[in-house]
Parts: sequence; structure tokens; C-alpha cells
Amino acid sequence: MQPDRFVDVSRLTPAQLRDILRPPADVPQLETGKQFMTRVRSWLTALPPSGRVLAVTHAGVVRELLRVLFPDHTRTQPVGHAAVSRVSITAGAPRLVMLDERRHLEALRPT
Repeated sequence: MQPDRFVDVSRLTPAQLRDILRPPADVPQLETGKQFMTRVRSWLTALPPSGRVLAVTHAGVVRELLRVLFPDHTRTQPVGHAAVSRVSITAGAPRLVMLDERRHLEALRPT
């Protein structure tokens, strides 16, 4: 199964998810799902121990970061286009401050 559009992975079996994450044989330079997760986790562990960090990225990275920071939450979190999410980490304990905030886009809606 190689989707050409966004897929709701919450209903896929583990085998179907592995199939989606497996790169096509004719395009070996693609990042695998495991490589992607390792890259995101490496970025997270390389953050400075204190201070503020602004990350601008796509929803897949945000969802993976949430999965790493909040492993007890098994539900895939919604993250929309141009959404703002905010996490505070104090003494190694992450706290979700804001998730999928899009009020800043309301002024752009056609009337």
C-alpha cells in the first residue's frame, strides 16, 4: 500500500503501517520511518537544557515529538496546517501548553 495522499493511520494495522513507511525499492534515498523517528528524537535530545526553542516544521514531526514526550497517550494528535503547538519542559517533565492552535488564521478566512 503506497498512498498518494494523506492517510488516517489510526485505522491501519501494524502491517499496513510498516508497508506505508517502507520506501519504494526504486527510490533508495528516501528516509525510512525508523530513520525519521531517530532524526526527530535526536533533535529533541540535542536541545539545550534551558531556554526557549522555536521549531517550524510539518505535522508529522510535531506528532512524533508529542509521541516521544507523552508516551502514555496512544491517540494520534491532530495537527493542522499552520497550527501552533507549545510544550513546556521543566525539570525533565513535559507539559502540553497548546495543541493545534489556529486562531491566528481566522483573519485570513474569506467572508
